[in-house]
Amino acid sequence: MTGPLVTIGVPVYGGEDALPALLDCLGSQTYQNLDVLISVDGADWASAEACAPYLDRDPRFRMEVQPSRLGWAGNTDWTMRQRRGDFYIYQQHDDLISPTYIADLVDAAARWPRAAVCFSRLQLTGRLEATVAPPSLLGDPTARVLRYLRRFDWVPFRGVIRASALERTSGLILSDFDPFDSYGTELRFLAELALVGEFRLVDGPTYFKSWHGGNLSAKRAAWSREHALTAHACLAAWMIEVIAPAAASAEECRELFTITLNRFVGTESLAEWIASLSGRLAGARHAARRGSGTDEEERGSGGGDHRRDPAGGLVACRAGVRRSADPGPAAAGRPVRSCPMLGDGMGGFDDRDASVNADFVPRVHCGRPPRTPDSPDIHACVSALEPCVADS
Repeated sequence: MTGPLVTIGVPVYGGEDALPALLDCLGSQTYQNLDVLISVDGADWASAEACAPYLDRDPRFRMEVQPSRLGWAGNTDWTMRQRRGDFYIYQQHDDLISPTYIADLVDAAARWPRAAVCFSRLQLTGRLEATVAPPSLLGDPTARVLRYLRRFDWVPFRGVIRASALERTSGLILSDFDPFDSYGTELRFLAELALVGEFRLVDGPTYFKSWHGGNLSAKRAAWSREHALTAHACLAAWMIEVIAPAAASAEECRELFTITLNRFVGTESLAEWIASLSGRLAGARHAARRGSGTDEEERGSGGGDHRRDPAGGLVACRAGVRRSADPGPAAAGRPVRSCPMLGDGMGGFDDRDASVNADFVPRVHCGRPPRTPDSPDIHACVSALEPCVADS
């Protein structure tokens, strides 16, 4: 077998009926250098028994049965941490991929060494039929993460992820109030990846997403107003936590905070928000250069190894992030971050922030706010986002 090793993480719970089709699909991929890691959640022995024949006949397959329930995000994150390959692919247990899927994506990753993720179009099958093919995510890190903030594309999560890029993220983080769902934790993860490298759409391969009505996503229609509000607040706080420290100066940090917050609670229309991005950042960078002389001075002499928060303290850059060896959901390897909502000089919520265009708020993501003194305050997010959630 030639080519870099690719770990395929297959988290599963209650999937004994769908697993044989998937494992046959993975075993017959044209790309052979695979490490198929099946993580069976919550001592689900029926699913484990469905995997047994594949473990016996193919040494590329391995399996771990988790003694207690981790939930979707926790189980997937476990497979990320236990990867052996130079690349990682998340594979849902009831989905399928085209025969050359892995070969095509690995080849694309070799052509685009700056890509953190190479992904394919996604074909919905079952109760929903549609093709989803988000555009590539290119440009500098700030441009990429702001474009991701606008679109919140979830399809790239199914692509091939470069292990060196994955290492510079916090992985998937669980929500406190609904850890078995942790809705949108992959969106936060993808925002981190957008700061690390490009997302490249690859023509040819296809990911076949089964929509059968029992999907976790379909169950969220029954969310209570309180649950939805908390989910929106978590997303807002977490995206600020990811995006604001990407700034090259204190002034740009304030602008990134404002841009991110306005994505959720701003008074602008979506078109106005998009049009304002370049102007805001250009103004912030101009002010930074005028105040400090050059961009390089603002970045420091270490080649951009540190960023300054508005309070004057140093914030560790993304290049210094390493995932913790602790398998728990709280990633100890996260960088130190400034707190935009706890009086660090970037400002907070005001009456204007509470005037919300409901169409501006995607119904995505809830996650665990980091338990550190400099975390975005989730209660402030809830207060500001309350008008966004319609009465149920």
